Amino acid sequence: MMTGIVNAKGEAIVRIVVGNLGTQRLVVDAVIDTGYTGYLTFPPQ
Repeated sequence: MMTGIVNAKGEAIVRIVVGNLGTQRLVVDAVIDTGYTGYLTFPPQ
């Protein structure tokens, strides 16, 4: 499971580690594009 935060702009942010099989690693805060437009609906059932 991944965890993250929602920033003041409403963006979902997760921290990920990217790198190669060697020792090079970089920690990046990534914005997840949820496609959320401000409306959430569910079917009646």
